[in-house]
Amino acid sequence: MKGLREKYAKVVRDFRDKERSAIGSYKYSQERQIASAARDRISEISKEIGDDFITCKVCGKVENVRGLWAEDRIERWESGLCHTCDYWTERITFKDEPWSIRIDGKQYIDGGKTDGPKRFKGLGGDTHIFRRIDKKMRQYIVTDNLWVNGNIPERFKDQLPDNCERVEFKDWKEQELVLKSLL
Repeated sequence: MKGLREKYAKVVRDFRDKERSAIGSYKYSQERQIASAARDRISEISKEIGDDFITCKVCGKVENVRGLWAEDRIERWESGLCHTCDYWTERITFKDEPWSIRIDGKQYIDGGKTDGPKRFKGLGGDTHIFRRIDKKMRQYIVTDNLWVNGNIPERFKDQLPDNCERVEFKDWKEQELVLKSLL
């Protein structure tokens, strides 16, 4: 089975190379025919492998990989992870970054300071203030570009513990005073 997967990966890479070389070529139609033949070969090898489904080695979920792009399918076969576990495993790799924020079992990303309309910023450009629990980095985080990654699944909560808490204010005047002192 592994040999077939390697064969599949090689055909996919060759196909991508042929497609890239066809763009802008005066032999475009001829190159497209070659690329089309490669696409057919990919389909044949995929049927030979017969691995349309993977079983996630973390959660045990059975996931259909048939509709994925070839590169994504190969990545799923090699990692043995479903989409959800792959997504949260990636989040674990950057959990200690200063822009990674976890509160009440939810993961957020601080998109950094950007100029521009609020509608192009995370969570509508509203200002959010957080206090670090872990004290590894700066004590407060002030952002107007906060992006939600989602609720952390139970199986990953021990690897992605909360690292911040939301700072609440009595009224807007208190918030303005704190913001001035932090910025």
